[in-house]
Amino acid sequence: MTSDSGLPLLSVVIPCYNVRQFVCGAVQSVLDQADAGVECVVVDDGSTDGSGDLVEAQFGSRVTLIRQKNQGVAVARTRGFEATASELVVWLDSDDMLTEGTLASRRAAFRDDPLLQLLVGQVRIVDVDTGDEYISPKRCDADYLARDLVMRTNLPHSNILTWRRDAVAALGLYDPSLHIVDDYDLWLRAWPKLRWRFVQQIQSMQRNGSFPSLTKSRSKFFHYEQIGLALERNRQNLREATGSDRAWQLGYAHYAADLALMHLREREFPQARQWAMRAVREAGTSVEPRVLRYLAEACLPPALYEFGRSAMGRLGVRGQAGISKGGA
Repeated sequence: MTSDSGLPLLSVVIPCYNVRQFVCGAVQSVLDQADAGVECVVVDDGSTDGSGDLVEAQFGSRVTLIRQKNQGVAVARTRGFEATASELVVWLDSDDMLTEGTLASRRAAFRDDPLLQLLVGQVRIVDVDTGDEYISPKRCDADYLARDLVMRTNLPHSNILTWRRDAVAALGLYDPSLHIVDDYDLWLRAWPKLRWRFVQQIQSMQRNGSFPSLTKSRSKFFHYEQIGLALERNRQNLREATGSDRAWQLGYAHYAADLALMHLREREFPQARQWAMRAVREAGTSVEPRVLRYLAEACLPPALYEFGRSAMGRLGVRGQAGISKGGA
């Protein structure tokens, strides 16, 4: 299907939960560049701050508003997708905004390449509390899956991914059992399977900060538990895409090292030891130096560990440790 402009039809789906101060900005960033070939769908996931009412009052029939009880971001994203019929779909978080003109350029990319299934752009990420900002991903090439995605560095964002509808439907949408890393799981499934292209173009602005959102939930340990599940589920996909298990092993080792550090910070030394050992096993000869420090801190008596740190300091050996057993 195409619009009068000859560009494929596109739907922007905005899941929304208690972000009243930002949601209208997100919607307006879509409507400012919408023509007859663009629709905006807002899914109010049980907001209690009147977000859905505000969208309805301000935009009326210019948007399709769907209301549901609170079920999480994955369900909200899928509900919005099912309410659309356009050839292309973009998921935009309700606390973010699209950049001017991005929808026309995205649609043109798919018009010009009928085999394209996923278009990847760049996002400017702004911390609303500090004012700091950066752009991600910096680059996205043939090695991106093994070098960045599985290592959780230089990540994309839902806002700068444009999907061909039939391709993402066949791949499978967001998994509601992965409450806060459902997007990461989808990316791990998409990169090995879909024909994608990267454009070095800032297509959206993402806000980070202390405000609530659909993708913030529970503790950091829960977040990491979910990351581990996503990695474990996608091991075979990564093996098939890269020709070996090595990329997955290094990615999982990096994840295990992060988890070991988190346990050290909580003074949970048996758990830290367990995850540091897992990092060593998975990484093999490519173990990160920090993991050996974490393992030493988790295994050695406090006095001996502090003596070793002091000795290394006197010798000029520096490096990030986990956290001292003797204090904060």
